[in-house]
Amino acid sequence: MCGLCVNYTDTGVFCEPCLKIHETEKFVAAQSRQLDHGANPSQATAIRTENSQAATPRKRIPQIAQALIIAACFAFIFVRFYFSESPTSVEVDTETLARELELTALVRCMLVFKEIGEILQTGEMPDPLLGCEQADEPNLISREGDIIRISHPDPGIYGYREIFVTSSDPEPSLIE
Repeated sequence: MCGLCVNYTDTGVFCEPCLKIHETEKFVAAQSRQLDHGANPSQATAIRTENSQAATPRKRIPQIAQALIIAACFAFIFVRFYFSESPTSVEVDTETLARELELTALVRCMLVFKEIGEILQTGEMPDPLLGCEQADEPNLISREGDIIRISHPDPGIYGYREIFVTSSDPEPSLIE
């Protein structure tokens, strides 16, 4: 009830919304009293058991349907995982793998030469042991005036004629 009608509950004077609420409360209370006093306890128990037995099959059908749907979903997921193409089941082409390994080695060598070029840019000489992993010999160092050029000793292992870096250009150069 609203704040104004609460003050006048004893008089029975209410505003329209509160009057409807009050009438609904009276009606529900009257129906409850009538059901409590009018029904025989044995009849009420019999009605409850009939209702519960009638409701049981109805409740079981949705539960069975839900269980079947869940089982179907699990079966679908299992079959999907069982027949899916995983990386372990795909055959690896040896030529492709060899090319990827060669490319990885070339990229690592290029990163070493980039590092050498950055050291040359600062005006210092790089460590003579700083070289590519696949090179058996140390890098070739040559001077042309103020420009220092460091070359790969055997660029043919990567498929190039020359791989070098200079103090004037820190980016590695590849010549086929």
